[in-house]
Amino acid sequence: MNNELFEKLLVSLEGLSDKQRDTVADRVKVLSEHADTTRLFTEKLGHPAACPHCKDTGVVRFGFVRGQQRLRCKSCKRTFTPLTGTPFLRLRDKGKLLAYAGCMAGSETIRSAAREVKLTVDRSFRWRHRFLKLLAEQRPQGMTGVVEADETFFRLSYKGQRRGLPRPAKKRGGPSPDDEWVPVLVAMQRGSRTATDGVLEDLSAASLTAVLRPALGPDAVLSTDGKTSYPIVAASLGIESGSFVAGFHGHGGSGVWHVQNVNAYDRRLKGWMRRFYGVATKYLHNYLGWQRLLDRFKGSVTGQQFLYHALRPEYVNT
Repeated sequence: MNNELFEKLLVSLEGLSDKQRDTVADRVKVLSEHADTTRLFTEKLGHPAACPHCKDTGVVRFGFVRGQQRLRCKSCKRTFTPLTGTPFLRLRDKGKLLAYAGCMAGSETIRSAAREVKLTVDRSFRWRHRFLKLLAEQRPQGMTGVVEADETFFRLSYKGQRRGLPRPAKKRGGPSPDDEWVPVLVAMQRGSRTATDGVLEDLSAASLTAVLRPALGPDAVLSTDGKTSYPIVAASLGIESGSFVAGFHGHGGSGVWHVQNVNAYDRRLKGWMRRFYGVATKYLHNYLGWQRLLDRFKGSVTGQQFLYHALRPEYVNT
């Protein structure tokens, strides 16, 4: 947490009730005494509200298994742990996960993380994508106000693939034909760090709508460039929209209609991805989810925060 946010936190404490102060004090004590992987696992569900198997709310504690709290559903009688439904359920060396989460929060490469946590490179690769499996699916819903949307493009990459290539392998840094670019739609709520994105099959209105529909609320206003598909998208979603034409209005847009915030996000995204020397297209959605989380925290996410979010399938507002 940066100093500005910390100062705001201190100021907000002044308005707490006695009960809220006691809750905060208890929470700080838990963080101080148990700031480790086990605590984060336990709090993944905390005292779970529902069984992951039948969704019934009658859940009780039912001993421990391999050092983790086990729970039992009174309805279906099935047992589970806080990691049920996560990519970490049967992972060994769980004690190293918090250290690896710190590497992910620092955007370290696979080899760098492997050296730091003492894993093989292959295992470090597998762990990376276990962390990213749920993050890739976490996207905001009900974005309001002016929402800027624009496409950006990444090279089609078969990195790591040794067989079944649809074309001869090319050397890194070689030219790419025009048809070997993958479009990605990025949308951002103006005045915030709330962003969503999606890898597109094509640039049709149907593909754009499929990405934007879950993210936009009914009172959102779509701000785009002059691409003719966007008015169709807005009409399909039943929302207002406005646009500008860069060749006529300039790259700064036309008054309120611009995509400068999305373009800034795209620059941060591509600058961040350069450290990986290319990302395989089949894993591109994972890296998009990784950067969405980092950007929400303005690059100051901690290992504990990263693991906290990686354990959850739902988008958690911050």
